[in-house]
Amino acid sequence: MLIKNIRHVGVVTLDIKKSVNFYKNILGLKIFEKSTHNHVSLGKIMKLKNVCINIVRLKSKVNNITIELLDWKNPKSKSINKKNIYSQGLTHIALTVNDLQKVYEKLINNKIEVLSDPVFGSNKRTKYMFCKSPENVFIELVQDLKKNNNNFYN
Repeated sequence: MLIKNIRHVGVVTLDIKKSVNFYKNILGLKIFEKSTHNHVSLGKIMKLKNVCINIVRLKSKVNNITIELLDWKNPKSKSINKKNIYSQGLTHIALTVNDLQKVYEKLINNKIEVLSDPVFGSNKRTKYMFCKSPENVFIELVQDLKKNNNNFYN
C-alpha cells in the first residue's frame, strides 16, 4: 500500500480565534504549533503570488489526530456557499470521543450548531451525532460502546 496514514486535515477559517476556541476549548485538542508562512513553494505549486498564511496546528492527546487551521492572508480566505452533508466532495471529519453526552452538552452550552441529539449507530455498538464547526465543516462525533470495536462505521 502506498498510503501510510492521514497526515492532517486542513480547514480554512475566516475567524481563527473562533476556530481555535472550538477545536481547543470545546473539543479538547491541544495546540502544538502556531506559525505564519510566506509560502514560496505553495505559491509555486498553486500558481499564486505572495502567499501568506497563518497556521494553527492542533492534535489530540491520545493518537495525534491533527487538524490544521489555515487563515489565508494572501490570497484572502473566502466564504463558500452553504455545503450540505450530502454535497459532492469532502463532507465531514469524524472524531472518536470518550463521553458523547458530555461533549453534546458542552456543544449546546457553547451555542455550537448541532444537527441532533446523540443516536445509536445501526450496529448498536456506537453512538454518534453531528455538529458544525465555525468554518461550517460537519464534525461527526462517535463514541464506541463496546471495547475492542474495530468497526469504523456506525
